[in-house]
Amino acid sequence: MVQLPNIASARSQNVSVDLQLVLAVDSSGSVPISAVAAQREAFADAFLNKRLQDAILTGPIHKIAIIYFEFSDQSQQQVVVPWMSISNANEIKAFSTKLKNSRLGFLRGDTSISGAMKFAQNTLLDNNYLSYRTVLDITGNGRNNNGPNVKNVSDSLVSENITINALSINSKVTDQKGPYNYLFSRYDGPIDKYYENQVIGGPRSFVLSIDEKEDYVDAILRKLIMEIAFLDQ
Repeated sequence: MVQLPNIASARSQNVSVDLQLVLAVDSSGSVPISAVAAQREAFADAFLNKRLQDAILTGPIHKIAIIYFEFSDQSQQQVVVPWMSISNANEIKAFSTKLKNSRLGFLRGDTSISGAMKFAQNTLLDNNYLSYRTVLDITGNGRNNNGPNVKNVSDSLVSENITINALSINSKVTDQKGPYNYLFSRYDGPIDKYYENQVIGGPRSFVLSIDEKEDYVDAILRKLIMEIAFLDQ
């Protein structure tokens, strides 16, 4: 018998899907609005790619559930596209269109990856989907500098069978100026190593890195296909 995720027992479910996928994207003060817009555009375009659509539609149930939100400090999370299930080309296109046409928000505070994790945990508890796999996909360019200890929160989510993956963005990609990345890299290593050591966890969890602006689309597409098709790197 397959063991259902612990998180499933906490609520009554009525829609079965192959995967519950939470897309959490950093929109804090270290990420220019132009980069927030570029990230949305790249995610929206990825869902129009045939390889990604095939990954969604060839699962056992042929359906996934997805939500996209942006985060800043511990108290700032903004849902851009609320939970929706996608099981055919029209629904996939609808998700992409909603994401691309949503109004840009202005969170612009500190960075609370742990706050984003807790928000994701709560929205997973509060939806009406049932799946054997649950993934939190975090995109960001900075360390947790607000809210609870990020490793403790990560371990808590992993204990509930939530896999956490990450896409780390090098500071030069978001046109950060000054000593920001230099100071942090001297302290705890490159940003991708920080995500690897402090953020990700669960079966086949991984970090992909964006080192050039041109990498956005390919990296996001690759990440989504790996998550949805449950592939190794």
